Amino acid sequence: MAVMRHSDIWRKLFALSPDGLLELTPDGRLADVNGTFLAWLGLPRQAAMGHMLAHFLSGDAPPFPLPGPIWAGFVRLNGPKGVRVLSLTLTRIDAEYPYSQCVVGVARMTPDVMPLKETLRRKLDELDTVQLVTINAFARLAEFNDMHISGHLERVRLYTYTLATFLAMDGAEELALTENAIVELSRCAVLHDVGKAALPERILAKPDPLPPADQALLQTHPVLGERFLAEADAELQRLMGVDATFLGTARQIAMNHHERFDGKGYPTGLKGEAIPLCARIVALADTYDYLTTRGEYQPNWTHAKARHQILSEAGGQFDPKVVTAFTAAEDLFVGVLESVHGESTEERR
Repeated sequence: MAVMRHSDIWRKLFALSPDGLLELTPDGRLADVNGTFLAWLGLPRQAAMGHMLAHFLSGDAPPFPLPGPIWAGFVRLNGPKGVRVLSLTLTRIDAEYPYSQCVVGVARMTPDVMPLKETLRRKLDELDTVQLVTINAFARLAEFNDMHISGHLERVRLYTYTLATFLAMDGAEELALTENAIVELSRCAVLHDVGKAALPERILAKPDPLPPADQALLQTHPVLGERFLAEADAELQRLMGVDATFLGTARQIAMNHHERFDGKGYPTGLKGEAIPLCARIVALADTYDYLTTRGEYQPNWTHAKARHQILSEAGGQFDPKVVTAFTAAEDLFVGVLESVHGESTEERR
């Protein structure tokens, strides 16, 4: 194609195209542009011709001479209405006088990726807020029959986050505890006892040990919690058009946080790593808080006594890997415990 002879077809295209059309010298100078491109530049023709294309661009510009017959990419064009993002395709072709070769270009407007990223960030923030509000609303269900559970839930969240973080630091690839997964896990930990909201108040108000019938009723709360969260999860999946939501983690925790690593737990007697990792972590966090916190029916053990009990249950009630994480994070557990008791817990070690 002899571009520099300006065929009738090319000139008509120049005049009518809504795209920006360019003719460039081999070293990247503007030899001709159509009205669309001039409008984007906001310049008269004589002010644009002869300038390097890179002069009008911000950031990365296409290389000249072109390394191959075609170059394609995104560029930012400086104009009177600010920076515009263009999809630009440049083609090197044979030409006649005055160059043996020249470059023709087609540019199209595209959405600016920066506002797109900002919109995406806002949407992610909104989803994050929805997750928090949903979790906190569900967690309040468990507070109705127990005036002391609010502080318990927050401490379990902190202990869960700490254990998961130290497990991730251990570097075991099979754990797959990413930063986002740890945050989601710690948030969902507060829903472990949501099923208790369905139990009669008399069950939760009785001191241990409960009569066999009431104990059996109490042990239904994991199933009740999972059932409630499953219904909410299904509705959320339907509304969002997805196959899984964060409530999947909450369901695993609610259902399995009373299972034991040795298979002697409830409600289904799962054993070892058949118990979801999230539930194995929450099981230790929940037990530690129960053992060490003042409450009408709670033991209020020292840290040292609770620590001894937890270590003795490695491989029994608890996953040994989670127990190892507990011992590594011991100082952080003590720090939370000190904040609860409002006093030093050195003697509790």
